[in-house]
Amino acid sequence: MKNVSYCSALKQSLWMISLLTVVFSMGCGNERRRPEGMPKLYRCTLRLTQEGIPLANAVVSLHSVSQTFSWTVGGRTDENGTAEIFTDSYFKGVPEGDFKIVVHKSEIVTPKPPDVLPQSEEEISRIFTHINRNIHEYSLVDIQFTDVKKSPLILTVKKSKNNETFELGEKVRFKIR
Repeated sequence: MKNVSYCSALKQSLWMISLLTVVFSMGCGNERRRPEGMPKLYRCTLRLTQEGIPLANAVVSLHSVSQTFSWTVGGRTDENGTAEIFTDSYFKGVPEGDFKIVVHKSEIVTPKPPDVLPQSEEEISRIFTHINRNIHEYSLVDIQFTDVKKSPLILTVKKSKNNETFELGEKVRFKIR
């Protein structure tokens, strides 16, 4: 009887090892290839502050001023207000050139649903309609920084590491919807 259990456990172990080998081999070598025609990229880290305080969880996008290309450039700030910038969401760095910087950070306020939902479908529908109508979004960044045409933030990327800090002025909270 011990042989049967041992053989069963051995078969299970071999099956698991085979499965893991297949899974790991699928993950290895699956690195994304650099698109043809993508220019050389240079490391870029941006630090954003508001009233001198790091601006965390902001979305940063860079828009080429001097050239046109078909890749997106941007990143997201961490708790220190620092964003490592990527091209095409995957490749570290930015092509050489001048870029307008656009920054988005918002807060969404949703009404609290009731602790207990009513039994009637009609009443439930009415509650969720009320909630949906009263969801509001606020920009936490001055509107000028959210529009590529109005943003005064310009970054010149050089053939080296690029580390810049940008101050976004005072804290704001504008209703956008």
